[in-house]
Order: sequence, then structure tokens, then C-alpha cells
Amino acid sequence: VYRHFDNHLDLLRESVVRCRKHFDDVIAEAAGSSDDPADAFRAAGDAYVRFAIEHQGRYRILFSNRIRLDMTDGEPPNSMTPPGGAGEAGLPAFEALLGLVVAILERNDDTRDPFFVTVQAHTWIHGTVDLIGCHPDAPWPEMESLLDGLATALRLDRS
Repeated sequence: VYRHFDNHLDLLRESVVRCRKHFDDVIAEAAGSSDDPADAFRAAGDAYVRFAIEHQGRYRILFSNRIRLDMTDGEPPNSMTPPGGAGEAGLPAFEALLGLVVAILERNDDTRDPFFVTVQAHTWIHGTVDLIGCHPDAPWPEMESLLDGLATALRLDRS
């Protein structure tokens, strides 16, 4: 496989890009599954969790790797990047969640900062799947209850 890449870093970057695309596609499909933004947000949360559980290796590559898409041979990025890394490929999954949060907040006449609320939701979901992945035998509540709690606590359900 190395014959198809100039160096090890390029191979790793391509792996991250492919994993990111798969994740983005899964989230985009779920985010577009309903005209109701709260239902679509919930579907996206379910899809996020399913991806993390069914594709543990890819999920780890996305959120635990040290390869940044915006780095060139060890040089640090020029600016701060959103959760999960960024770079040339952007963060379509995060943007899809942000769009749903914007729609929910607008519908509910909620003036909170949509970016901040989306970061809260993302870190909550990521933390949940990460903890469950690290300690699968712990007596966790059902994921459905955890996601319902997230939506209620962040006021992202139907109000």
C-alpha cells in the first residue's frame, strides 16, 4: 500500500479522510431524515452512537488520532480548529448538527448561541460513547435514555 503514497504521513492522512467521509455521510443521511429538526437531531444522535459502536476503529481514528488534516509534515495548524479536527476537509457532520440546532433554537425562539449549544451536544454524545466504549461492562443506562436526557437538558427536543 505504501507504493501509492509519498510517505507514511500521507497514508495516515488518507485514512483519516476516508473515515471522516464515512462518518460525515452517516450523519448527513440521518440529519436529512425528517423535516422536523428535533426528530432529525435525534436521528443524527442515534446515527452518531451507532457509528461509534459499529465502527470503533474508525471512530478512534477520527477522535483520537494525532494526524491533523491541516498539518504539513509536522507543522502546526495556523488557527484553532473545531472539535474533532478540521482542515481542508472541514467538518460536515458538525455543520449538519449545527444546522439542526439553529433550526430548533429558531423554532423555539431560543437566543442561545447555536455553535456553543452544538459543541455542548457533541461533547456530551462523544463523552458518552467514549466512556461506554472504554467501560462496556459498566451498568450504563440505555443509550436511548441518555440521548433523550441530552435533548431535554439542552432544550433540543420538541418544546
